[in-house]
Amino acid sequence: MPPTHGMLAPLVLAVAAAVAYQRLTQKRPYTGDPAQQRVVILGASSGIGKHLALQYAARGAQLLLVARRRDRLEAVQAECRGQHARTTCEVVVGDAADEAVLAAAAAAARERLGGVDVLVLCAGVTSIIPFEQVCALDAAAAAEPTASAASAAGASASAALVERIFRTNVFSPIMATKHFLPLLRASKGQILVISSAAGIMAAPTRPIYTASKHAMTGFFKTLRIELAASGVSVCIALPGTVDTELRDAAVDGMGATSKYRGSAGISADECARIIIAGADRGDREIYMPWFYGVAHVLSLILPGVVDHFAAKKYKLA
Repeated sequence: MPPTHGMLAPLVLAVAAAVAYQRLTQKRPYTGDPAQQRVVILGASSGIGKHLALQYAARGAQLLLVARRRDRLEAVQAECRGQHARTTCEVVVGDAADEAVLAAAAAAARERLGGVDVLVLCAGVTSIIPFEQVCALDAAAAAEPTASAASAAGASASAALVERIFRTNVFSPIMATKHFLPLLRASKGQILVISSAAGIMAAPTRPIYTASKHAMTGFFKTLRIELAASGVSVCIALPGTVDTELRDAAVDGMGATSKYRGSAGISADECARIIIAGADRGDREIYMPWFYGVAHVLSLILPGVVDHFAAKKYKLA
């Protein structure tokens, strides 16, 4: 009996889906000389970004580091230069949330490195208080003897906090990608995105940070599909809690005292090691620790169970 159109349609769709899945999930492992990699790292003066810089430097990479704290950035630069005889390390001092700084960094990469093979997007800020406490910042600001210029102009303290987090965690990596993409297309390079487990699951007591990381992850998952035919790959790192200064520097000012700080987590050095190994393999996503990948799947199947454990982790249950 000859196949009918009704019989062929599911088969064609299945084949098309299989081809699309294979195309979009295939890995492109790095097989070149690590000492030939030209690596740009935004947010390189501390935490994960610093340790990524040191570990890429230990392989002999050619580095361009961007951060706003000159003293810390130059200290990292000196450490990187001592890691390997072939390593070079240039710096651009400035806030990665400033598009002019990003444009200058892309120009410096073109002039000093001759291009970019890996763009690491690691600059980020956080807030570690529940949403109602974010809202309460307005009343606290209003009670101050002298209102800030921003408050006088009509911008609330809570709005300023949300804007700062989204500007650093969302606007900055998107604009950085805009400026570096021509260089990455030329090299068929890699965008290495340092997101968070909070970028795929709920993280109570961190609602604004979680929202920003969901936006970041969503953008780069979409960009990966758009760039699939260009040779530019996107690897998204999704670490859980990492022992860095991020929480101490929380923009809500509660980093040192908040009861919602959470545990110390893995070291920044170990986190960087796992990220670079995953990036070299050409992984689409890197979960740290591995069980966050399981938790992500479970959150889709048994959301109530995952919510319960999330509430316990952050002392809400």
